[in-house]
Amino acid sequence: MKNIAALTFLLTVLPCWSVNADPAPDYVRARLKPGTLSSVGSDSMNDIMEDWVEAYENLQPAVEVNLVSRGSALAPAALIDGSANVGPMARPMKEDELELFVSRFGFEPTQIKTAVATVAVYVSEDNPVSELSLSDLDSIFSRSVSRSDKASKLWSEVSKDSGADEIVPVAVLETSPISLYFRQKVMLQGYFRDGINRVSGSESIFKAIENDKRVIGFGPLVEPPKGVKLVAVKNSPTETAVIPSADIGDEMAYPLSRFLNLYVVQKPGEKLDSKTSDFLAFILSRQGQELVESSGLLKLSQELLEQELTKISKSK
Repeated sequence: MKNIAALTFLLTVLPCWSVNADPAPDYVRARLKPGTLSSVGSDSMNDIMEDWVEAYENLQPAVEVNLVSRGSALAPAALIDGSANVGPMARPMKEDELELFVSRFGFEPTQIKTAVATVAVYVSEDNPVSELSLSDLDSIFSRSVSRSDKASKLWSEVSKDSGADEIVPVAVLETSPISLYFRQKVMLQGYFRDGINRVSGSESIFKAIENDKRVIGFGPLVEPPKGVKLVAVKNSPTETAVIPSADIGDEMAYPLSRFLNLYVVQKPGEKLDSKTSDFLAFILSRQGQELVESSGLLKLSQELLEQELTKISKSK
């Protein structure tokens, strides 16, 4: 059963922007023999994996998918020892993980991009701040302040165009995937500052911002309501800040976007087994990508879909 906090968070997410109406092909059910498929990996991908597995098993009753979601770090080992057909990872494999995989198989794993997770930062339209760096965000939200010298309590400390108003940070529930990723990427696994206001999702963040121009919050990338604006984000103070967009290319310039991946063992020039190939084809289908959008993630663009589908087009 899904985590209740994560469910509450997703239920309060507003509709995401779509890159294209229907760039993905319809799923065509393959004729498969009864059997099982094993998935071992990312816990932050658990919700979307559960959605995919439930829908896939309804369409393909011959296949039972066993899902284990305990962290991306488990995926490489499970693929290497053969206990997993697919390894969900909310990040790319690290160099040492790739080295272990290559030492076992003699080739690198195939990475299938399935969706995009983006964290957007929001403030009031009355707030003169238009861009912030990761160190600014760390100083605003973090207690440990790993990226900067000190915590920022006033808007004038992060923007020369702002006055001396107090910064009022608002964060989504600590157990939500977005909050966990924000901690990892922005705060370098630091801790949120004491007394920070916790809310269940985007609608609550927007209401807080609409009522108080001092408020700053983060959440999934959605079209903000009137009175709320997106903040451009940059990796460092010297770089160019980027506004998040649903138009995601292969190389994402926005610092708080990441691909959600499924890794598989596929020897170059050889075919994937039919069950793994069919499951991946479903995820990259219109039906699979609609589940991506309904979960508060971003669908792949048509260009990326075609690229990923090519990787699994030859199957037994």
